[in-house]
Amino acid sequence: MKKTLILASIASLLAAPAFAAEQGFYAGANVGASQQDINGAGTKTENPTTWGLYGGYNFDRHFGVEAGYQNFGKAKIEGQSELKSYALSADLVARYPLAKTFDIYGKAGLAFVDRKLEFASGGDYSHSGTVAKLALGGEYQATRNIGLRAEVTQYLGAPEITGVGYEYKKDSTTFTLGANYHF
Repeated sequence: MKKTLILASIASLLAAPAFAAEQGFYAGANVGASQQDINGAGTKTENPTTWGLYGGYNFDRHFGVEAGYQNFGKAKIEGQSELKSYALSADLVARYPLAKTFDIYGKAGLAFVDRKLEFASGGDYSHSGTVAKLALGGEYQATRNIGLRAEVTQYLGAPEITGVGYEYKKDSTTFTLGANYHF
C-alpha cells in the first residue's frame, strides 16, 4: 500500500507540469546579451546586457499572445556618442510540445523601438519606429506554475542613426534566459 501511495504521489508530481502551458495568463522577466552593430572612428564599447519584462495569454497548448518591454543596454563610440535603446512589443506565439514539460516556440510580431543617441559634446537625438520582430525559443515547465525559457530574438529594421564618424545600424539581436509564472 505504501509503495502504491508513493508511486501515485511521484506520478502526480511529474504529471503536474504537463498542464502548465495550458490556457491562462503568465508573466515573467529575462536577462541576457544584446548585439547592436556600430561603426565609427573612435574606440567602440558595448554594454550588451539586456533585460526585459513580458506577459501573455495562452489560448491553448499551441497558441497565444505576448507583450513585452526589452532594454537593449548601451553601445558607445568613445569620444563621440552613446546609444541607449528599448523596445515595446506585441507578438503572436506558436508552440510545439516536444515532451510533457518542454515546448519549442516561435514568435512573430511588431515592436516599437526607441533609440536615444547622447553626444559626448552635449545634446541628444532620439529616433523611433515600428519594426518586425521574430523569435525562437524553448520553455521548460519546472513546476506547474514556473516556466524557464531560453530565446533568441531578432528586431528587423530598427531606426538607423548615422552621422559624421558614426553609424548605428538597423538590426538588433538579443539572447536571453527567462523565468515566468503561470497564473
